[in-house]
Amino acid sequence: MSAIERYRKDLHPHPAAVWPTAISFGAIFAGLSLENPLICIPAIVILIASGIWAWRSTKVNPQLEVVEYRSGDYPTLLLVAKPFIPLIASFPASWLAIDSLQSPLAGALAAGTAHALGLSVVLRSGYQVQRVGNRRLKRLLQTSSLEGVTTSGVNAAEAHGDFLAAMVACGAVDGVFVRDVTLSALLDAPEAEIREDMDLLDKAELVKTRWQYDSHGKRRPEASLTPLAVKTISAARSR
Repeated sequence: MSAIERYRKDLHPHPAAVWPTAISFGAIFAGLSLENPLICIPAIVILIASGIWAWRSTKVNPQLEVVEYRSGDYPTLLLVAKPFIPLIASFPASWLAIDSLQSPLAGALAAGTAHALGLSVVLRSGYQVQRVGNRRLKRLLQTSSLEGVTTSGVNAAEAHGDFLAAMVACGAVDGVFVRDVTLSALLDAPEAEIREDMDLLDKAELVKTRWQYDSHGKRRPEASLTPLAVKTISAARSR
């Protein structure tokens, strides 16, 4: 497993926790349709347990911000609404299933399935801003130009391989910024060390750094990989 894949695992719920959460969520609605507490009560217990597992298996909460949206990114409305569309659509779908099917059991199973699939899509959709960064990374990788890449830049990329891998895993690329606290948690490194790496890579033009206030009014640095960094990382890998 590469460093990027390892860090990405820490940013998402454990895959095995997704389906129990979704299925138990659907089972609750099936039990409500049948007015059967023997289905609802165990499903609620499983939902709580698997939900806690999904939450605890997400080791790091990525705190990302996009400076501006561009062509090829999600439109702002879709960026916010897309993860919840399947879940919202599952409600009328389940009601339609209950009304159209003659058997109460079949209707309940259809309702439960609709809600389970809706929630599973939400849980598996990932973080939308991170997906914007991933799309920008893919577009940058489509060019084979190494213009601007220098030996000193390649050396800096190799010396800070884990740091850059963590930024790629977060999707902090080309205008998508990640906070120092996220990188500190992901790399299990002191914030002071993370800030030193940000400063060194900023001077090498591999990272663009800016300072922003967090929710507690404290100024914190945020970083984004530059297009040059993507080309430099590619050159370092092929060396």
